[in-house]
Amino acid sequence: MATETKSVESILRIVDFVSHLPDFRGSVVEIVDGGVSTAVYRLKRDNEVFYLRLGDIGGNMSCEALAHKLMLEKGVSVPKVIQFEDANPFLGRSFMITSEIQGVRTDKDVHSSTGIIVEAGRQLALINSISVERFGWIDRSEMNVKKLSGTFGTWEEFALDLNNIHSQLSSLAKTNAITPDMVKKVITYIEANRGLISCPQAFLSHGDFDVTHIFSVNGKYSGIIDFGDIRCCSPYHDLAHFYTYSRKQFDNLLKGFLEVSKLEDHLPEKIKFEALLFGIGKLWYTIEHFPEKFNSNHPAMSLITNIV
Repeated sequence: MATETKSVESILRIVDFVSHLPDFRGSVVEIVDGGVSTAVYRLKRDNEVFYLRLGDIGGNMSCEALAHKLMLEKGVSVPKVIQFEDANPFLGRSFMITSEIQGVRTDKDVHSSTGIIVEAGRQLALINSISVERFGWIDRSEMNVKKLSGTFGTWEEFALDLNNIHSQLSSLAKTNAITPDMVKKVITYIEANRGLISCPQAFLSHGDFDVTHIFSVNGKYSGIIDFGDIRCCSPYHDLAHFYTYSRKQFDNLLKGFLEVSKLEDHLPEKIKFEALLFGIGKLWYTIEHFPEKFNSNHPAMSLITNIV
């Protein structure tokens, strides 16, 4: 999703919009900072808190509403969808209002424990067990969707497009993010392991999973938030993302995950391989769109160095 600037005019429009929603009239509207997705607002009504998120122009929110429904049916603790609409005429875009997951991100919880991460692993396994159609980013082009579908026919087209990988590596080398020698090592590693993952079926993926999206209250797990980057992936994608960004807690997450899932055949190698593919794309995207956020300590940099 694209970054969105929250101008005074756009904020006032949101306040006006909320004031006309029967269930939310009189709510206090606050801006939620952080992230690079579309705008998010906190709605405070009496003693309750809700979150309003806007979809990209031309995109839908019904796919996320459906994803939340499917996860809740699996027993995953995620926000409940209170209201959503595709292509709202006042906003000129889609919107969704969800309930609040109590607590704070677990890395900010002074009572945080390994048990929280283990439970999050169990819950992640439930999310990643939800079958979806095709691979890649969730197709948001249709309104009022009844099924979750990606935009690529196969996992290889989505994650293992060698022409695209070569192009991204070439761009990284030109910006001196990685050396030409490292490019050769990465290509050699990918070529040697390209048959490691066989994935005829796609599964729902959080898409941006790390400790910042795990919430807890006084040392007890409360839920997982922020499904703005959902996609259709192999069952290793979220594990690979967590391995990249929250490696110190990875063993605890995997412990819980494997209590629910049976992904054990060559699992460490598959996670690292998908993490490498993800890391290349993440580095390239960061340098192309957010160069100020790139430095030699970027998690994907150390990941690539350690793997190859």
